[in-house]
Amino acid sequence: MGEYFEDNWTVNPQWIAGFNSFADHPAASGLKLFEVDDEWYFHMRFVGDEKGITPILSTAPPESTMEREDGPVSGNPAARDAVAAGKPQHVALAYQRGEDYSDGRGFGFK
Repeated sequence: MGEYFEDNWTVNPQWIAGFNSFADHPAASGLKLFEVDDEWYFHMRFVGDEKGITPILSTAPPESTMEREDGPVSGNPAARDAVAAGKPQHVALAYQRGEDYSDGRGFGFK
């Protein structure tokens, strides 16, 4: 799928995430402004240079997501820096391997 969860890197807190912009991609067709209270996985690892990835839903996690101590899925210095900088995190994406659809494609939602 072009991304993966990694202990001591990826974080999975719960918060109300709001989404107000979407990719120009068929997987985002019809999406309108919304927010959802859920457990989100962010600070994921991606394929080199995010090649083939189209972010569908991205949001900047609030500072409250970093209130827990560092741990395998609760936080780490790099994730804390990203949140403090307001860096948007992809929580839903489309992924296409290769140059055309016959090489494989998918949708990931975290």
